[in-house]
Amino acid sequence: MTAVEARVRGIFEDLEVPEGFKAELVSRTSAHRDDRIKREMYAGGTSPVHLIVDPIRGVCVLLTEPGRATASGLPDHLSERTTKFGEPVPVGLLGVTLDTSEFQTYA
Repeated sequence: MTAVEARVRGIFEDLEVPEGFKAELVSRTSAHRDDRIKREMYAGGTSPVHLIVDPIRGVCVLLTEPGRATASGLPDHLSERTTKFGEPVPVGLLGVTLDTSEFQTYA
């Protein structure tokens, strides 16, 4: 388990998260699936919050407000907030702020 995985799991395992909340750690071998396909799938399933932790790009992407926002008509979230590793990520729906100061990109 990477430091990023451990940090993300540690934060969310002790919280009561709303039904449908998704947290995704992008892997090298399935980046497109983790970042694009699951994003559309979770928005289509009305996931209220989808957090993507991306060690490839060094960012966290917080998606809220599921809907059909893309030009193609595919499901997506209407609100997107991208934060660089090292900056805090407020997850308002959960009342927590994700500390990403120890997150690192894949070597």
